[in-house]
Amino acid sequence: MAEENKNVKTLSKKDLALFWYLQHFFQKATQSISYYYANGICASMIHCLKKLYADDQEALDEALLRHLEVYISEGNCGSIILSASMAMEEEKANGAPIDGSFITTFKTSCMGPMAGLGDTIIGYVVSPIWASIFAGFGMEGSPLCLLSFAMGFLFIALSLFLFHTGYSQGKTAVLKVLKGDWLDKFVVGAGILGMMMMGCLGANYVNIQPTLVLELSGGNVLDLPGLFDSILPGLVPFLFLIGGYLYLEKGKKASSIKLMLIYLLVVIIGVLLNIW
Repeated sequence: MAEENKNVKTLSKKDLALFWYLQHFFQKATQSISYYYANGICASMIHCLKKLYADDQEALDEALLRHLEVYISEGNCGSIILSASMAMEEEKANGAPIDGSFITTFKTSCMGPMAGLGDTIIGYVVSPIWASIFAGFGMEGSPLCLLSFAMGFLFIALSLFLFHTGYSQGKTAVLKVLKGDWLDKFVVGAGILGMMMMGCLGANYVNIQPTLVLELSGGNVLDLPGLFDSILPGLVPFLFLIGGYLYLEKGKKASSIKLMLIYLLVVIIGVLLNIW
């Protein structure tokens, strides 16, 4: 019995800490169109896989090829997938009947849902709300705006928690997160909330108002600012936002750089013609 325990291959806390650090901060360092984040992910796993398959070069080669398969997911929430995969690699190295293709399938089938969850929560809800709060402090000259950097530490804490949960519970942890239809409802609701927040940010911080006043025949005056405000306060910034969205969504060969150049051109022409 003692001999069996001696031959059990386990990853130390130091191994796991290095794996988390490398995959969290450097998984996108070698991003490519063919494999997306797979090169960086595989590189972050090498030291763990070498320890697990130290006595079997063929098994090590297969493991490296497994984790070079296409992978792309949100970095913070996706850490649970990678640590669960490593837990399965550890079980496989100790003789568990786990087929290598199952580990690959597990990663590729979970990366989409976890990306949707992470991108929605972090990209559309938490980040805009957090940024709007501390941008307000910055515009008022308050040093509290510096606390905006704390958001990065919150995401690191989330990634660490999910990483250790994934390793300790394996694929069960990921399946618990994805179980039921609550995830789809949450993602849709969070997306709606995020779009509402972006609309609020646009209304508060996009400040474009016409200043042109036209003198008409008969002594009448056309006050464009008053006209737009009477229709809908903040109408011009709203039209800029909607126009930009439609361009990016529907336009052929649209890009954010082209959109910024279009905005810049419109603003310059408007200033020269005394419209803004």
